[in-house]
Amino acid sequence: QSDCILHRKSNWQSLLFLYRKHGWRYFLFKITDQLVYAVTNIKKYLPNKRETRLFWEAEKRKIPIITIKDINSPQALEQMKTYAPDIIISYFNQILKEDALALPRLGCLNVHPGYLPVYRGVASSFWAMQRGANWGGVTVHFMEKKLDTGDIVGREKVAITKDMSLHRHNYLCCKTGGILLLSALKKLRIGKIKRIKQKKGDYYSWPDAESVEAFHAKGLRLIDAKDLELY
Repeated sequence: QSDCILHRKSNWQSLLFLYRKHGWRYFLFKITDQLVYAVTNIKKYLPNKRETRLFWEAEKRKIPIITIKDINSPQALEQMKTYAPDIIISYFNQILKEDALALPRLGCLNVHPGYLPVYRGVASSFWAMQRGANWGGVTVHFMEKKLDTGDIVGREKVAITKDMSLHRHNYLCCKTGGILLLSALKKLRIGKIKRIKQKKGDYYSWPDAESVEAFHAKGLRLIDAKDLELY
């Protein structure tokens, strides 16, 4: 589990950077996004919850959850070596460098919340919606030194509807990604994984304040009160 919002920045530095980079609308969206997740985390104590979460299952099975600030630090690498991993799975806000990528016997899989190779980089759902696409997506792929370029082992388009917020689309992509990951792991275990080489694609960075205002001007919503029903 990552212990930082942005790599090599304190949480306060990260928040200040995000405000300056994205403007107040996207800044508030990211804060609200995290608050929704944190508040709904209380549902793990309810007997008839509709969903489960990875950390809940880890706690139930007494699997240790380790919090780190830098996945590539000597301490983190040494700790990972002690597990002698067959595979590393990443859905993470830090970039694994070569030493980390070389650790697992079978390689590293990344769950990328964008349809590769069309949407490489970050904020894929935002850019898909902002540019008027009727779908975004999610991809499971092997990781390489260059970001979001490794062989694809599963991907699926996720529809963007007129009344859909960015938060809802992100949620649906994450949920679909979990299903794709489970399928990929089953195929990998029996040696029947199909790897698709990537073609050329576009790389997207974080949206700036101007892009966020253009998103809002189109009548698109970052988050909606109705999104709480997802949880």
